[in-house]
Amino acid sequence: MALTQITGTGIGSVDSLTPTTIQLGGSGSANALSDYEEGTFTPNFTATGGGEASYTSREGSYTKIGRIVVAHVRIQISAKNALSGTVQINNLPFTVANLLSTTAVEASGSVSFYSGVTSSISFISTFPVASTINSQFHYTAGNSATSMGSLLASDITDDFNLRATVTYFTT
Repeated sequence: MALTQITGTGIGSVDSLTPTTIQLGGSGSANALSDYEEGTFTPNFTATGGGEASYTSREGSYTKIGRIVVAHVRIQISAKNALSGTVQINNLPFTVANLLSTTAVEASGSVSFYSGVTSSISFISTFPVASTINSQFHYTAGNSATSMGSLLASDITDDFNLRATVTYFTT
């Protein structure tokens, strides 16, 4: 795909640009768009106490611009197997940066769809964990707007299914 370039004398076409020629918000090197990448990855569904689920399907895609990563995940499990502890997406495409010194919760994520839970859960969120390739899940129970807990392996069924988006900085 060619980019259109507007100059003082007319419109031309540019077939390729090196990333350092695109600058956003100024002309200094700190403003250069030096990295853009799109791709796919295979997410795993694991738990902090060990184990990995079996899958009906799973897929992931990502866009990385500079140090910012946006990953989209679809996972449907067919069996929990020996999952134990807080459930998580494992195998994010890049390591989560450790930018906040007082917490391991480094960024945020959203879960747009889920099914296959064992308790009255009204909301599930996900957050990438510092210095890992994991994003763990938390939930809000019932109608409560004040109590949030870790989503445990015991909170899901053998046919748990989810769609999530995780946004984070990488190292």
